[in-house]
Amino acid sequence: KSNQILDLVPLLILILLAIRLCWVVINSDIIFSWQHIIALIWLTIILILLYKNHKLGIVCLGLFLISGYWGLVSLSPTLETYSSSLDFGKLKIPLSNGQPIIILLTFFHFIFSHRYYFGIVTKKYWKNILIQEKNEPTIEDHLI
Repeated sequence: KSNQILDLVPLLILILLAIRLCWVVINSDIIFSWQHIIALIWLTIILILLYKNHKLGIVCLGLFLISGYWGLVSLSPTLETYSSSLDFGKLKIPLSNGQPIIILLTFFHFIFSHRYYFGIVTKKYWKNILIQEKNEPTIEDHLI
């Protein structure tokens, strides 16, 4: 049960970042970009999924974080991104193009929730994850 609470730590930080984003947009001249809108919608979907199926919600949180790692979603009002790459002469291999907080949260997410990713490329995994198992706790169990 404590592992499942740790699964939610990156999500709680993302929710705080989303609240900060909305506050800054409301109280300044900054407007929402498409990365902001996608992030806010996706966070809402993750919350609904966590309520219905913890495993699927955690996997979608991982996809969200990976998307942020590449700059496809953003919870930073100014859309700050930092790029890194490996340089081999004229050959540049991009490693990331995202926000440092998202990179850090991705790291912690995979440490806390790595157990949800074993077998992710198998048909059996997806068949099982889409069906809520009878004994699997939901977010309601964590709130009680």
